[in-house]
Amino acid sequence: MIRTMIVDDEEHAIENLEILLKKYCPDVQVVDTSQNILDGIRKINMQKPHLVLLDVSMPSGSGFDLLDALVEVNFQFIFITAFEKYAIDALRRNALDYLIKPVDFTELQNAIEKVKQKLAANPQVNSLMGTHLFVPVTDGIEFINYEEIIYLEAEGNYVKIHTADNKPVVMSKTLKDLEYKLPSRIFIRCHRSYIVNRNKIKKYNKGDGSSLTLSNGAQIPLSSGKKDDFLGYL
Repeated sequence: MIRTMIVDDEEHAIENLEILLKKYCPDVQVVDTSQNILDGIRKINMQKPHLVLLDVSMPSGSGFDLLDALVEVNFQFIFITAFEKYAIDALRRNALDYLIKPVDFTELQNAIEKVKQKLAANPQVNSLMGTHLFVPVTDGIEFINYEEIIYLEAEGNYVKIHTADNKPVVMSKTLKDLEYKLPSRIFIRCHRSYIVNRNKIKKYNKGDGSSLTLSNGAQIPLSSGKKDDFLGYL
């Protein structure tokens, strides 16, 4: 099944698309929907879809804004919109297709067939979705398993990713960008400059200057604003 999300600010558009998919595209499973950009980002990071059906123009921002906000776009996406004028921009973003509302079911079927072909051609990448952080490096892309990450540290518009090998990987993203991407079941924001792997926390050091001791011995500050969230996790 193709795990699919729909992001469109119009509820009736989502409902119509779900009806078409259920009737004409049996290989598609709609795992979630969203009607604004921030919620769409959160749900994409949580659901790890294979495919996102994405509107272009929404009050909360464009579909292009959503793609820009993600650390990596590790899914196929198809724009579905009432406007033809964004088609060239969509194709430049490597959109798999660009459908005009009202959606014709045969065009939708053809677009889904393209998705199936893409997914079949990239089984290795698909198997990594939802378990790894994809980090662009000078000679390619480094795949870092979430469980290998101990903590992430903000450094201006960059983030240092600390793993057990003590060789931080630097990523050209902000910590806020990564907070949306990383699964909350594994990671927790404990400070404006730090996100830690929940499974790497060895000790909570309470007091006025609360901190966390991690598996590699690092002492990470726990801000007062994040303390309640952390204690709730405990």
